[in-house]
Amino acid sequence: KPSNYNNSLVKYVKFYENGNVNFFYLQDINYNSFDPNYHGDRGFYYFIDKKNFIIKIYVKTDDWGGKNFKDYYGKIEGDKILLRSKQNYAGTNDFGIDVFKETNFQTPKTYKANW
Repeated sequence: KPSNYNNSLVKYVKFYENGNVNFFYLQDINYNSFDPNYHGDRGFYYFIDKKNFIIKIYVKTDDWGGKNFKDYYGKIEGDKILLRSKQNYAGTNDFGIDVFKETNFQTPKTYKANW
């Protein structure tokens, strides 16, 4: 179980063998936490080369129910994944990068990624 600093959300990325991906934002982990029918943002990924890939996540874009794909650029460095959103901050050239470390965290059951 990952540490949960100041009750903040912990972000997980689950890659499925069929090319689908899910982003999970969790505060407390329970039995259905990693069930994509209940939680997470769905999408897909594809590799550009052996270490670089793109993730497209289907996300809510406004308060009126609009949805669209948000792009992330990924790079594998050892046991870490670096993800950068295509969005920058307040019109600057600065980008945020999320760093994920591979984990062997096992969910209580296996879920299908059939979207």
